[in-house]
Amino acid sequence: MALSARKDISQPLTHHSDRGGQYCSWAYVQRLRQANAIISMTESGDPNENAMAERVLRSLKPGRRGG
Repeated sequence: MALSARKDISQPLTHHSDRGGQYCSWAYVQRLRQANAIISMTESGDPNENAMAERVLRSLKPGRRGG
């Protein structure tokens, strides 16, 4: 939904995730590349490895408070 709502693909976009199978699949990665996205994944597969990214993502999830 985020990619389809995006108006200008020339603007930078970073997609950060853990190394879950759905995020590493060929089709998913190809779709991110088509959208000119920078793909960022944790080294160890621990989604909390990148604390700043996780804090931002946590604050964007509905029904949750950042913290």
